[in-house]
Amino acid sequence: MYCAYELTRKDGAGGIDGVEAEEYERNLGENLQSLAGRLKSGLYRAPAVKRVYIPKAGSNYRV
Repeated sequence: MYCAYELTRKDGAGGIDGVEAEEYERNLGENLQSLAGRLKSGLYRAPAVKRVYIPKAGSNYRV
């Protein structure tokens, strides 16, 4: 999980919980342990992703 965190972009917007990467990194070990515990116990649920289709000129795609 640490390696995955290192590969993420840190200059984007905060997560769905509003926590910025800099704030999460202050207690990185503890935060990753908490996340791992929630994953193992089944308590973690990834938030739904809103998909938005953007019509493009010359495309026949319809929603």
